[in-house]
Formats: sequence, C-alpha cells, structure tokens
Amino acid sequence: MIIFLALSAIILTIAACYSGDSELPPSTLYCWVGTYVFEEIIIEEFFGDIWDREHIYRYKITIYEENGDFFADIYVVMYHGTRYHRHSGNVSTKVSGNEEWISLTVLYSDSILGSGNHRDSVAISFRRKDDNIYTYWGRLNPAIEENRESGRIFFEKVNDVEIYTSK
Repeated sequence: MIIFLALSAIILTIAACYSGDSELPPSTLYCWVGTYVFEEIIIEEFFGDIWDREHIYRYKITIYEENGDFFADIYVVMYHGTRYHRHSGNVSTKVSGNEEWISLTVLYSDSILGSGNHRDSVAISFRRKDDNIYTYWGRLNPAIEENRESGRIFFEKVNDVEIYTSK
C-alpha cells in the first residue's frame, strides 16, 4: 500500500509538472528530465582558392535524477573540415530551479568552457513557456556570434538522440 501511494504521488507530481499546475513545490524538476539538443553549422568559404570548410557543433544536454537530486551532463561535439576531425568536451552540472526555470551549475568541466576554474558558475539556464524552451547562456556559449543572445529558442527536447552522437 505504501509503495502504491508513493508511486501515485510521483505520477501526480510528474503529470502536474507537465500541465503547468502552480501548486507544485519549487523543487519539482521531474518535467525537465530528458535530453535536449541544439546544432550549429558554420560554412567557411575562401575565394581565390577552392576552400570550403564546414564546422558542425552539436550540443546535447541530458538531465537526470539521482538519489533525489538533479544533474545534467552537457556534451559538445565539434566536427571540423571536410574530413570531420572530431573534438568533444563535456560538463557535469547540478540542476536547480522549478518547473518553469532551471540553472545548470558547473560541478566539473574539461576545457570546453575555457581555462580556469568554473566550478559553481552557471553553465546555462532554461525557461519553459508555452511549450518552448528559452536559452540563457552562462559559461557555455554557442560558436556562432549571432546565436549568443540569451532569451531565444535554441534547444529542443528529443526522444531519440542517436542521430546526435555520430556524424
């Protein structure tokens, strides 16, 4: 009976999160669990010599719950040039917020955020409104200058991330 009540409470909490119920406690983050992706493509052209280089940046953020706390892993995979030399980086973060807004605070980062200690700084934040996810850049920034404006829609929640893990 206790297990049934606990499962019912979790199901109701998740359902309320997706329906926008305002009676949820601010620590409810279950509606954010999942994978979010964003891709940028930069094509360089050089006139006078045949030089056409493509750079692809794939951002994947996976949010998950572990022992009552919420975390996110950020992966950035970069493919450069016609032979697609692959470089990648990752950031481990702690998720805080509520059903409308979350911030991903850095726990660990390799060189993807640049040099220095970035622990406890905000890598990125998201706001959910009208089924859209708005991005607010922190230490993590996109490659294309025009995409660096916060408050725009970049990431989307996906079910199948296989296409994002390989070229």
